[in-house]
Amino acid sequence: MFAFTEPVITVTKTSLTQQVDTLTEAGAKAFDHVEQIVDLNLCMLRASFEQSTDVARQMITAKTAQEFLAAGAAQWQPQGEKLRTYGRHLADLASTVRKDLSTVAQERVVESNRKMIGIIETATKNAPAGSAPAVALMKSVLSNANAGVEQFSKTTRQAVEAMEGNLAAAVSRYAKPAAKASRRAQK
Repeated sequence: MFAFTEPVITVTKTSLTQQVDTLTEAGAKAFDHVEQIVDLNLCMLRASFEQSTDVARQMITAKTAQEFLAAGAAQWQPQGEKLRTYGRHLADLASTVRKDLSTVAQERVVESNRKMIGIIETATKNAPAGSAPAVALMKSVLSNANAGVEQFSKTTRQAVEAMEGNLAAAVSRYAKPAAKASRRAQK
């Protein structure tokens, strides 16, 4: 029985190693995308700060109330456009995240299946008579490993879809009032 226990241990170790590799690769990609989102947010914040500073200077130097109000109203259209652009960039990043994480998970599932099938085939060929329960255990380990990777992939897709939906809702919620204010300011 010892000769057959070794392949079971090998299958288990391989399965766990592949799961850790999948999570590591997915985590690295997620951190890369978080960095991109932080960079986008910082750029948006910097541009907004600079524009607000310029508008404040224009308002301070205004000689009439009409110039003062015009300087304040003039900021709405550029801000609305920046917000729409920001939303598009976020949506693009979210789409890229989903695609990257799905690709990682799918590639790992294919690789995992291929390796596990090879290990199981080797182990069952060398298995002594009466080792059917151990073969069943190995197949169960493979099935559980694949189910774990598939669940990770499914959860990742759901999380990214939820993030995309929230981003789209936020952009539309803030873009509509900005566009409306911009139209009022132009009148």
